[in-house]
Amino acid sequence: MRVAKLYPIDGGARWGAPWYDASGRRRAVTAATVEEAVAKRAKRMAGWTSDEKLGDFLAWWTSEYLPRRVANGRLAEETMDGYESSVRLHITPRIGAVGLTDLTATVLEDWLNELDDDGLGARGRQKALRTLSVALSVAVKRDLIGRNPARGVEGPRVVPRRVTPWTRAQAGAFIAAAAEMPQLHGNLWLVQLGTGLRPSEALALHVDDVDVSRARARVHRNLSWRKGGRWVIKTTKGEDDVWLVLPEFAVSAVSRHLELRAAWAAWDGWHEHGLLFTARAGTPLRGTSVGKPLTKLCAQAGVPRVTPHGIRHQTASALLAAGKSLTDVQYVLRHKTQRLTSDLYGHMADDARAHAAEVLDDLSPDR
Repeated sequence: MRVAKLYPIDGGARWGAPWYDASGRRRAVTAATVEEAVAKRAKRMAGWTSDEKLGDFLAWWTSEYLPRRVANGRLAEETMDGYESSVRLHITPRIGAVGLTDLTATVLEDWLNELDDDGLGARGRQKALRTLSVALSVAVKRDLIGRNPARGVEGPRVVPRRVTPWTRAQAGAFIAAAAEMPQLHGNLWLVQLGTGLRPSEALALHVDDVDVSRARARVHRNLSWRKGGRWVIKTTKGEDDVWLVLPEFAVSAVSRHLELRAAWAAWDGWHEHGLLFTARAGTPLRGTSVGKPLTKLCAQAGVPRVTPHGIRHQTASALLAAGKSLTDVQYVLRHKTQRLTSDLYGHMADDARAHAAEVLDDLSPDR
């Protein structure tokens, strides 16, 4: 084995100490200082394994490695924020003190069980495990561990929630109530209900994205919020521009809201960003701030409560109840695969087919 020249990382914030093993493969360790890097390399070359704690490694991963990938355009900022959240809330507090080389499938299974006991749902546990696996793959590449123990752990199974659709009367009551309550973002909900837009897509709609005369809306962006109250609008990933046809109640909602928006824009404190649905001052709405108004609106309309994303499910329910196929629903909601559409709404399609059979049975002369 022979050593190679040390190299700085992030302008000297950390140091890498490489060497070549007996097979000629280049390996390396990293540390905060040159002295620590040299000492760590000597221990590894002498047959020692990494004694770094998981928490220390994840602190470097989230504070240095991930931001560098974002700066290089190799990772989306929202993805980094999601990783950091999982590390901070669910990984480091539980198993941060465990050494990297002490991580085993059993340790990680026990960790997932603890998260389950604490009430974290299957999606949250699945996300935490996926985050840890991504981080440990970096540890493997840096020769801190020989293999990724997270890849041998079976994650929790996420069972899609069955959607409870509104009845026709309930949908009508909601539409009527929303039209009368712009203070509860009623116009926003009507546009969502009429198009099946995701909340982030509806909140990113620009005034120029809506063509009232032709009853259609253009979907090509989404809005998200970052740390420190910073908001970002991005082009919808992996999709071309889509123009969706608006039903009459959604066209009326847009027309009403454009009038309301014009009145708001006359206020001295208005900030013009071109967005259709905004706060009173013209600033973007937060997805987390519109849930309570929607709950109040559902109560006023006398319909079962839904979340902002749940409005999208009601769109699918209405289409299926009207006899549209899962393929039609997939197209409107822009799911990438029909399997996702089927997992979410397949039981509704079965109900619609059963109802159709009952209707056809009524045609029988024996009845």
